[in-house]
Amino acid sequence: MRVAIDARSLSERFTSNRTYWSELVTALGRRGDVELLLISNTPIPPDEVPPNGRTIVEPANGRWFSYAILPEIAKREGADVVHVQYTVSPRFRVPVVTMVHDVSFFIEPAWFGMKDRFLLQRTVPAACRRATRVIVPSVTCREELLSFIDVAPDKVVVTLEGTPTRLLGVEPNGIGPIVGDQPYVLLVGGASPRKNLASAIEAVRLARKALPDLRLLVTGRLGAKYPEDYILTPGPLDEAVLAAAYRRAHALLHPSYHEGFGLTLLEAMAMGCPVVASDRGAIPEIVGDAAILCDPNDAVAMADGLVQLINPAVREEMIRNGRKRAAGFTWDRTAELTVQAYREAMAQS
Repeated sequence: MRVAIDARSLSERFTSNRTYWSELVTALGRRGDVELLLISNTPIPPDEVPPNGRTIVEPANGRWFSYAILPEIAKREGADVVHVQYTVSPRFRVPVVTMVHDVSFFIEPAWFGMKDRFLLQRTVPAACRRATRVIVPSVTCREELLSFIDVAPDKVVVTLEGTPTRLLGVEPNGIGPIVGDQPYVLLVGGASPRKNLASAIEAVRLARKALPDLRLLVTGRLGAKYPEDYILTPGPLDEAVLAAAYRRAHALLHPSYHEGFGLTLLEAMAMGCPVVASDRGAIPEIVGDAAILCDPNDAVAMADGLVQLINPAVREEMIRNGRKRAAGFTWDRTAELTVQAYREAMAQS
């Protein structure tokens, strides 16, 4: 089976898109029944190319690449199926599988700028109708997509994602100069409105009544500076530093208003970092009983969850449950479900 993949995300840094595509391509690379064509408009890092893959790079504007270049290359190279993300050009002449990570642009449009909101609300429904199969990362996401987009239910398939493996394989290092010796809570993902940073700041402020030295370490790109002296904002962290940040954190605080999946949650649990998280979107589906879940608007409950982790027995149970939960999500399983979607798409054409 020759699979053409829109591989532009493999050149990104510090994004969940890059994690998804990198882990999926790596898992597909372990299979003997797939040949991968990684197609991009920018160079693809050599370490992202598996033994059964080859790269095709054709510089072009992003929208033109999606609309015309990718369909032309897929046709020219004899692809049996194409795997893209969100956008499906009407010019494809081979079966197309599209990945939709979430439909938060319908759930709460205010989380997006006007341009992004306009494009997503119009292009994603069209893409779902054009695609032969639509892949989503969770049962929650499937239900949400079907509630907002008029598409045949049997086209929409769940391919649960796996626990990110890259951090597990790096030597943790470099967090000391950022956090010193004091305890901290980790929030990964920056200041997107959906990530609910304001509630995290308030929760840590309240938790400091019991843990006076507790601080909040926020990774990612922030749109503003925060005057509170207990907030650390070093920006995006490379893999070794992020791995160390997980291992040393008092907890991962994840008060997001919505997630279609939640790779960060699995990442933390696999690294032995307890999780206090929102009870919205797919988060409960992913963490099960391995996290303390709270209403994302209830900073008092989140603070209480952070304080509970002072108790060694509670903390050890959370870490044990988290590691077990994370181990159940594998990228080989994701790849198997994805290949099944490819085969269904090919059989339908």
